[in-house]
Amino acid sequence: MSWMKFDDTFGVKGKQGYNATFRFMDPLRKVPGNFYWGMEFGFASRGFEKERKGHKEHVMAHSVIISPVQFGHLFKISNVLKVDMRLGLYASGDMAGEYRHNALECTLSGKSKKKDQYGDREKLLPDDWKWNYFDIGGSAGLGIVFCMFNLDFSYRYGLLEAAKNTDWHTRVTTFQVGVVF
Repeated sequence: MSWMKFDDTFGVKGKQGYNATFRFMDPLRKVPGNFYWGMEFGFASRGFEKERKGHKEHVMAHSVIISPVQFGHLFKISNVLKVDMRLGLYASGDMAGEYRHNALECTLSGKSKKKDQYGDREKLLPDDWKWNYFDIGGSAGLGIVFCMFNLDFSYRYGLLEAAKNTDWHTRVTTFQVGVVF
């Protein structure tokens, strides 16, 4: 489960979404201690909701996320309990999504979700409204590993604007439950 957070500027609020990932960790054998490097791949959502004076706006995008570089440390508390701390970089690309403004429903490119009589989709949004389909940024995480199970908290901060000419950056807080192989 994840939450996307924007600054609460002009009534913009984050959206609850999903995050399903596979994480790979490999020990750094030449470094003393329980340090590791890793990678992560999965699917996630991001979006926002804005409401003010009868005006309601909603965006939800579904994306592929990859974190090609993560470095972390496993702190061994006991034989069955470890604490995992890590930092990394990520990149994401939106595959699909929707934009709603009151009764208007569009794809993220601004075209109507409904086809006209000729089978075409009318462009409904102005050209200056542009959703950024890509994002890159940093991530940090803290997890508790108990036997084979992992309870994980992570945070991602996007460096690119989520929409053109805004100061909205992706900020995702994620809680995950996982299995360690």
